[in-house]
Amino acid sequence: MWNLARRWKGQIGRQLYRFKRTPQLDFVIIGAEKAGTTMLQEVLRATRRVSMPSSEVRYFRDPFYDQPHLLHDEIVRFPAGDLIGIKHPSYLAVPHAAERLHAHNPRMKLVVSLRDPADRAISAYYHYLSRGQIPLRRADEGLRLLLSDQRHMAPKYEHIYQFSRYYTHLRRYFELFPAEQILVLEFERLSQDAAAWQRLFDFLGIDDPIPNPIPTCNPGTYRWKQCVVRHFHHRLTCVHDAEMNLIASDEQRLVPAAEARDLFATMLDHLGDSLAEDQVSNETLQMLVDAFRPEVEGLQTAGWLTPQAWANY
Repeated sequence: MWNLARRWKGQIGRQLYRFKRTPQLDFVIIGAEKAGTTMLQEVLRATRRVSMPSSEVRYFRDPFYDQPHLLHDEIVRFPAGDLIGIKHPSYLAVPHAAERLHAHNPRMKLVVSLRDPADRAISAYYHYLSRGQIPLRRADEGLRLLLSDQRHMAPKYEHIYQFSRYYTHLRRYFELFPAEQILVLEFERLSQDAAAWQRLFDFLGIDDPIPNPIPTCNPGTYRWKQCVVRHFHHRLTCVHDAEMNLIASDEQRLVPAAEARDLFATMLDHLGDSLAEDQVSNETLQMLVDAFRPEVEGLQTAGWLTPQAWANY
């Protein structure tokens, strides 16, 4: 009985402390998607001064933003005195995220990792295709659609397009935050150059040694057969909202037989007689390059980033 009472007392004390302490975020990794943000998160979490959740924190982008306990519960467990940060690669392009982050802490630091926007769009296309969040189309067809006025055909087409418009979306952050609080990194150099990591550590005030060897990102798969099979699997086991954001995943989900048959038939149609791998044509790649060239020029003109390792620019 006494042991039970002591446990209750300890739990109540921890809950009271949780609500008494209101930690603020010191930094946020805001993007870009498919540009190494998970690698940044893993490296920073391994340092002595940084505390970050192991997962992505969607709080500042979603409708439940008006429920502050959801963010509080993510970070309150971290020791006082640590640099507390979160990451979500969609913050860069979600229109209201910049204002929400500024309202939370106008002195926070922001870390941005940008990748060649054409390469990023291709990587994102296969990412969403594999997860059943866009229609099952080979990349040439799908990428051309998302560059056209038919982007509305699939919510994530607009998402892929917008998330390579770096200059357009970074302007919101530079209008709200002083330039010295924003670090823009080049994704390609993070895998090649220790100096890029040193810039990050200096920016955040971390005195740990920089990673050795230099970390690399886990490569995504562009293998067509594997993408199709994964697409089929996720369509059967995942639940999405109207914008094709993942709501839930259930390996035991019971899908109506007719729906499963239709999905399987679609998969076979797209595999067709040819099992050849998918490949983005030079023409489609050039369309992507041209579409995002004004964004790259905007970054350079503003002085936010002059790419040194973007092969397409």
